[in-house]
Amino acid sequence: RFPVHYSQIKAIYRGVKITFVGSFIYFLQSPAGWICILLVIVAMIASSVVDKNLEKEKHARLVAMGVISLGDSDNSGDSDTPDSEEKAPEAETEVEV
Repeated sequence: RFPVHYSQIKAIYRGVKITFVGSFIYFLQSPAGWICILLVIVAMIASSVVDKNLEKEKHARLVAMGVISLGDSDNSGDSDTPDSEEKAPEAETEVEV
């Protein structure tokens, strides 16, 4: 009757089916799906902010303990350089005085 022209073809079905993908996409389009997406995005942002604040506090504590100097840019505090070992006793002496 009405032939389908090649320009009208959108896709070719080859019999391959991924189960539950349609249900998942339908869920993401629902209000609960939007809330889940937003919660994941907020959690990712919040975890990076909390991690940054924890690193600042860790650096401040290491400076207060005298493990690292105030000018060190290394926030990890796990440096095994002789400079950090030499500065620690000086800080203890200052605390005792």
